[in-house]
Amino acid sequence: MEKILKYKSKIYIDRDDSNTIKGFLILLIVLGHNHLLAPVHSMLFDYLYSFHLVCFFILPCFYNKKIFLSSDGIRKLSKRLLVPYIMFFFICMVASMIVIKGQHLDFFQIVKGFIIGSPYTLRKSVGFIFLWFLPSFFSFSILRLVGSRYKKVNYILIFISIFCLFPSVIIEEYLKNILPLGFMFAIKFYWIGWICFRLFPYINELKYIWTILFIGISLLVCIGNQRIVILRLVPLFAFPVIVFLLPVLRLLPLKWLGKYSLEVYLLHVFILSVLQRIFPQNIFGGIVEYVVALFVSYMIVKLIYKIKLNLILFPK
Repeated sequence: MEKILKYKSKIYIDRDDSNTIKGFLILLIVLGHNHLLAPVHSMLFDYLYSFHLVCFFILPCFYNKKIFLSSDGIRKLSKRLLVPYIMFFFICMVASMIVIKGQHLDFFQIVKGFIIGSPYTLRKSVGFIFLWFLPSFFSFSILRLVGSRYKKVNYILIFISIFCLFPSVIIEEYLKNILPLGFMFAIKFYWIGWICFRLFPYINELKYIWTILFIGISLLVCIGNQRIVILRLVPLFAFPVIVFLLPVLRLLPLKWLGKYSLEVYLLHVFILSVLQRIFPQNIFGGIVEYVVALFVSYMIVKLIYKIKLNLILFPK
């Protein structure tokens, strides 16, 4: 834990460790999107989806830098998150038009899908659901800016977020599909980052207890106890355990993958879609697809940066 820095009695994570964690999470995300290795609604699929992307929402809570609610701060967030969202929404729309030859595309559904940005509305509009992360993370980042500026508002947001643990799936899905820019995801994940951050000053004392709790809740999920509240608690235990594993994860070349985590995330889905038409649809084919998708996605990202296309697709 020597690279996890104490600052004003809180704990922060430096850039290298942040990229290492992102790299590890990207491995899990690509695995979750490989439906030969993690079939839809299988135990592994549901388990991975309960925490791998949520941990990306938790991680920024541990960055040792000041954030400000200002027009400049919102402009930077829009540039980093909404510009890729717009670009890849258009790419997904064109891909869908090519596949279905323009049939069943509805202008209203496209506009609704873009504004709401939920998995369901995105599937209905452009045929791809992975884009939900970008508008949701943008809304989450705005909430963090507001919460860091106004303490009372922060506590209200935490209360609302904790309350979101308990609504039924039907109510949650309804709210996901009417609130703009993935706001339901943003508010749902808000409390987890806050709780993890508050507990981390006691990380050494809690290390073994937290690991045992993580194993316990993982076993509950794996044996079929997939009640919605239990699934929503998994990231609260998963993220600290990933941090506990940092001494091991640092030995792997994960930070180089994590440095381009967003870019790999946005590209690997297309690569997997192509590979599924090439390799045999069995476990062996799934393993090959997994490795090739990661490698090809990373190499395409490097090419994008080399020819400066990142200035359009991934502006900083």
